[in-house]
Amino acid sequence: MNKINPLVLANLRSSLMGRLKLALFREILGKHDMAPTVKEVQRYIRSFTKQQITFVEIAVYVLNDARFILVDHQQTAQDIDVGELFARLDRFPLRKPIFLEVVNFLPDKPIGVMVHCHQLAGNIGHFYAITFMDEHYPSQISYFEIRVSQSEPEPAYCYYDQDGQWVSSAKADPGISKNEPLWLCVEALKFLSDHYTESFLTLEQSLEKSKKTKFKKKDSAPDDPVYTKLVQQVFLGQILCHVAEVDFDMIRPFSFDACFMIPYFEIQQAKRNIDDHVKSGLVVYWKDGAFVTSDDYQTYMVLRVAGISKVKIVVLGDQGLDNAKVLLSGGADLLPGVHIFASPGVDRMDEASRMMYLDEYVARLSAVMNLKDLIKSRCVVFSEDSKTGMLEVLVQSNGFDTEQTTIMSYSNCTKIDLLPLTLETLRKVNKDLIFIVHRDKDYLSAEKLENQCKKITALGAIPFVTKGTDIESHFLDPEHISAIIPTISLESAVGLVEVAREKTRELSIEKMLKEKYGKKHEMHAAEKPELAKIYESDPERYTCGKETMNILRSMLHSIVKGNKNLYEPSAHLEFAQLKEIASRIWKY
Repeated sequence: MNKINPLVLANLRSSLMGRLKLALFREILGKHDMAPTVKEVQRYIRSFTKQQITFVEIAVYVLNDARFILVDHQQTAQDIDVGELFARLDRFPLRKPIFLEVVNFLPDKPIGVMVHCHQLAGNIGHFYAITFMDEHYPSQISYFEIRVSQSEPEPAYCYYDQDGQWVSSAKADPGISKNEPLWLCVEALKFLSDHYTESFLTLEQSLEKSKKTKFKKKDSAPDDPVYTKLVQQVFLGQILCHVAEVDFDMIRPFSFDACFMIPYFEIQQAKRNIDDHVKSGLVVYWKDGAFVTSDDYQTYMVLRVAGISKVKIVVLGDQGLDNAKVLLSGGADLLPGVHIFASPGVDRMDEASRMMYLDEYVARLSAVMNLKDLIKSRCVVFSEDSKTGMLEVLVQSNGFDTEQTTIMSYSNCTKIDLLPLTLETLRKVNKDLIFIVHRDKDYLSAEKLENQCKKITALGAIPFVTKGTDIESHFLDPEHISAIIPTISLESAVGLVEVAREKTRELSIEKMLKEKYGKKHEMHAAEKPELAKIYESDPERYTCGKETMNILRSMLHSIVKGNKNLYEPSAHLEFAQLKEIASRIWKY
């Protein structure tokens, strides 16, 4: 055993995680303010039985990892869609144990919430072991299990009641939200599901940060707690930020001393890139009749020395906007690049988690790139295809107001489970947006299509399924072709489409077989005649549109001079499902 350094001891006592570690040290050694050796810790861990695995997991975490995050219970989500939350936690399990120090749940002290994900036997999904700890640890803990499996979801909640009996409840049990400890478990899972891992600090990082704060260098700028809190609120989606233009005289530095600490040569060097500083602007907040900046004193000094009279600012929150010309409003994506979150150690995560964070980041980038359109839009149409031209023509032909419609290519649309990441971001930009998700019919069965549509609807979006296998199928309409190319009669257009379909007939039947049997479809070639009958019963449904359109356009190229572009609006592209959606949005 070793005596704990007084400075380290003081820092340990400043957080619940630190106090739990000290309590565990006392449990191991029977002495105060002493740290056990590696062998003493190993001997303690080996004293547990296999049935006490939960205690072992907690002890190992507290002693070795000790990551934690402070959470104000008053700031946790109030309305939680438990079904959606559980689906996400099962799809993107939190592989590593995580500890939350929750304040304002109990009236006078914090409570520790330890969350550990486990896989259910048979690989049928996941459950989360959640442990409550306070100053009575390790002699006393509270234990809960929440099953989030989508294949076998019940029983959803298991816990010890007041009589010490192990009880279970269904997910739909209306009393769950009134069970405060159990509902805190749900709130903790919601919090972890919504937030990035870079918010978590190891105990060692916390101590190091505390030391640096105590022994601050003379030339370092002071911390601005107001600025820090506002930036956090922006990233959590609790407040907006606004890009604006303001007279430079309206800006004040949080620390005047910090302005004098910037070396003259740095200001001179930065002036050479004055355009970059003007473009990025200053992040500010309103206080006492002025906009306060505390994030970039160098930019402030460069702009001031250069005599810039009007400056771009990004205002945190809604205060003071009457004193500026607001250009754009939105979320954290409007903050200058230097404030973008650093990589949250994604490479160290499991594959599912890496993809989740990357998809969420891509969703945020998509929102930024379409920000101006999204603010004035009534609806967003997600295209399954990377090229959106055909879909744009199709919705225009069915009554969509193009000025109020944003079309976004989203390559993961077929993976419906990933859509909530995008929808959540876009709703923060414009809460009134209506979402439509384009889904190719392909060669899916009616049952599979219905399941896909149910998933889309469950996300609060409207499914749009093509009338044929893909978006091209809508443009293989003879009346549309004849209307777009007047030199082609309706009779000729019918004949051209029939010839093109006949040339892709075998390919279409082959694709039907692949959909039914996958990689082993060649073993079932004997079924082709039966599939051919199904194809002949409805060629418009089963024709592979893309390949057929390529053949048709090649035929047109040889017989038509001038415009041969079939991807133009016409009355013959009307589709009942799209017309009905448009009428619901624009009330006509």
